[in-house]
Amino acid sequence: MAGRPTGITADVFGDGSGHFLNVWVKDSQGEIWAFTFGQIKHEGWQSMTAVIDTGLGWPNEHIDGPGNKVIDYPLAFYALVLDDAPDNQIGSGVIYVDNLATTFDPLPDSKLPTAAPAESQPVTPVPSETPTLNPVSSGLTGRIAFPVDRSGYYDIWIADLSQFPDVSPYNAMKGARQPNFNKKDGRLLANGEDNLGDRNLRLYSSGFDYLSLVSESPFDAYPFWAPGGERLVYSRDNNDRVYVNCSLTRPSWESGAGQCNDLESGIIITERNGHLVAEMPVWMQDGADLIVRWLEPASKAGLARIGSWATNRDKDSIDPLPEPVSLLRSNSARPTDTFGDMVYFFASDLDGNWEVYGLNIGGGTPVNLSNSPGSNDGLPTVSPDGRWVAFASDRSGRWAIWVVPTQGGTPQKLFDMPQANPWGRGDHDWITERISWGP
Repeated sequence: MAGRPTGITADVFGDGSGHFLNVWVKDSQGEIWAFTFGQIKHEGWQSMTAVIDTGLGWPNEHIDGPGNKVIDYPLAFYALVLDDAPDNQIGSGVIYVDNLATTFDPLPDSKLPTAAPAESQPVTPVPSETPTLNPVSSGLTGRIAFPVDRSGYYDIWIADLSQFPDVSPYNAMKGARQPNFNKKDGRLLANGEDNLGDRNLRLYSSGFDYLSLVSESPFDAYPFWAPGGERLVYSRDNNDRVYVNCSLTRPSWESGAGQCNDLESGIIITERNGHLVAEMPVWMQDGADLIVRWLEPASKAGLARIGSWATNRDKDSIDPLPEPVSLLRSNSARPTDTFGDMVYFFASDLDGNWEVYGLNIGGGTPVNLSNSPGSNDGLPTVSPDGRWVAFASDRSGRWAIWVVPTQGGTPQKLFDMPQANPWGRGDHDWITERISWGP
């Protein structure tokens, strides 16, 4: 399960038995925890929520494991457990569970399940495989932006997922690539190409109207929003440096005193070599860290974490200067999106072909989400609610956008891309691109 979910939701077809339905999860330290959806007092379908909270009392409790009594993220689904109520009988009946998913929403008191008497005890868990969410019944929302080649230049196309399964993408922004949605308000950053007389990074409205330039150089690439939506990070192709702007204003247009109008002041620095040699930055949701494709030293190439605050403009107040924290050694890994504590990337040197992965930046190993040895899979982007990862793949014989739950499962096709091969060549090859899922 990606991030730090507040609960687990499910659609439950009840039989009115009054027995408890619990979910067991395993944390990163091997502890197993039980959280309850509550008693099944209803008949027919009903949405239920198991709140992830260790302070609610039985049947929400520690079940097994080392016993530090703290939830250590990330969590993994372990089992669905049926618990008799009262415990002095042997229960029977039939229920159905569908659309098991995580939620990150604050949960009101009305969502908290009612606990049973303390003397009750959970019964033996019923084995259950991790479910695959169904895009149709789960009601996909939002829009996916993706680039399509047009005679050597890219245009950004938009797919409205409210139309699923009959999605009809359309060309929304000519001469632009590497889109990144603001997941809160739908504004979009992109790398400009041939129209509007420039090739700098651009800001578009949620309706895809061009608003302004936000960078200085035609070599600027891979724009990514700060979590608050007030500034951006990007890299520069001709010097492999990472820049953090003070705002969404082009640095040379910044007004007032200070260093914000000095482009070089925004460079991410390190103690080792003055500035970070990296590209393709993404910003973690807590705002504190950037994840980058670290290029030098070559012995440490791969994914690395560094503070978003470690800029040249603030170097006099930073002591000691930071060093990147290596997350993964790989010559091919390219980060593309984040959600919670997870970074999503694609790489070709982990499993022998291009695959999509999720990685918790607090530790652990990459999780292969695309799982298709015979195809090219990459450019992952997370849905605004954190439940899904969309990615590009040619597994069906032509390029299409596919989707898989963030907790893993069987990928399903969302829609075909407008061209069987929508990519350019050379520095416009598909692995140089990004797609983005926004509201």
